[in-house]
Amino acid sequence: MRIKIGGMICAVLALGACEQSTGVLPMGPDTFSIATSSELGGVVVAKRAAVSEASAFCTGRGQQMVAMQSQSSVKDDWAGDSIGYHDFTFRCLNAGDPQLRRPVVGNSQQTLIIN
Repeated sequence: MRIKIGGMICAVLALGACEQSTGVLPMGPDTFSIATSSELGGVVVAKRAAVSEASAFCTGRGQQMVAMQSQSSVKDDWAGDSIGYHDFTFRCLNAGDPQLRRPVVGNSQQTLIIN
C-alpha cells in the first residue's frame, strides 16, 4: 500500500511540474493577466489552464470574466523540448456592466478586441 501511494504522489508531482502558471496578476482597474505553460499538453492545455483559472478567479469575486487578449506560442526549453505557452489578459466585471459585450476575434494571433 505504501508503494502505491508513493508512486501516485510521484506521478502527481511529475505532472504538476509540466504545467505552470503565474497565477492571477493585477494589471489595472478590474484587469488581470495570467501566463501559463505546459510541456506535455502544449498550447491547448496551457490555454485551457489560463482561461479556467481566469474564469474561476472572476467567479470567486462574484463577477464575470471578459477576455481582452489571448496569445499562444511554442518555445523550446534548455533540453530542446517544445513547451506551449499562453498569455491571457482579462477583466472581471459585475453582471449588468455595460462593458460586458461579445468579443470580436481580431487577427490570426487570437487577439481579442473589445469594441
